[in-house]
Amino acid sequence: MATNPRVFSGYLIVSFLLLLTLFIPGYLFIFLFQKQYFFEWSIFRLTIISLSISMPIITLNLAHLLNVYRTENKEFNFINALYKAQLFSILVLYIPNVIGYFMDFNLVAGVSTMIATQFFVSITLLVARIKAG
Repeated sequence: MATNPRVFSGYLIVSFLLLLTLFIPGYLFIFLFQKQYFFEWSIFRLTIISLSISMPIITLNLAHLLNVYRTENKEFNFINALYKAQLFSILVLYIPNVIGYFMDFNLVAGVSTMIATQFFVSITLLVARIKAG
């Protein structure tokens, strides 16, 4: 039974993006804004905190995109929706890290930047849903 290489590469890209959106931004966020905790905590604790930073953002963006799919009456493809949700989440998760690195933000400014970026992405996705339906 031969598998389609295009499908396999699609799953590989989604898996890579999942790694980029689930774990790395949270580690970077803790490293940039709370360096003392990054070196004191265990890997398990850092992983749990990293997931708690990124999972709500990915879930919110996935919910927005699933509503867009439902509105547009497109053929439902969960992998495609997850892929797009991860791309939007990468924006939300990495912009505060980059700005915080160059501007020497504190934790409150980093979280505020993340919330503002997510607000902008949510408004964009809601406008796309309204235009589609």
